[in-house]
Amino acid sequence: MNRQGQTRCCTVRRTDGMALVVAVVALVVLSSLLAGLSVRVSMVKRRQAYMVEYQRARYALDSALKYVLSTLPRQRFRLSERQDLPDFSDLFVMNDRQYRMFLQSWAETATEEQLEKVLKPDASLNNPPELS
Repeated sequence: MNRQGQTRCCTVRRTDGMALVVAVVALVVLSSLLAGLSVRVSMVKRRQAYMVEYQRARYALDSALKYVLSTLPRQRFRLSERQDLPDFSDLFVMNDRQYRMFLQSWAETATEEQLEKVLKPDASLNNPPELS
């Protein structure tokens, strides 16, 4: 009888232990499923928020272009007259020799303050940097 009592006691403990292991495994599986689901939901929310913000930006762009295109024809721009004087865009079409001549003509007419603002202490107008 003593032997049977020990067997019952061990069997009850094993079933209690197995129930605990099954419960822990079930909780781990459920928590991993819940974590995966929450990641997917957050990805969907982020994607939808991006699409909403993108549509708002597109609408703002369209509205701005409509406004500009409707007001631009009414504007009267006064252009300054600069006959025979280069503007900034001319620098991009000059070759190296023309650029050096432009710098030399500017240096002849520039004041000392303008030269100090533009030139570095070790710079020279005679040896400008090479253009690439």
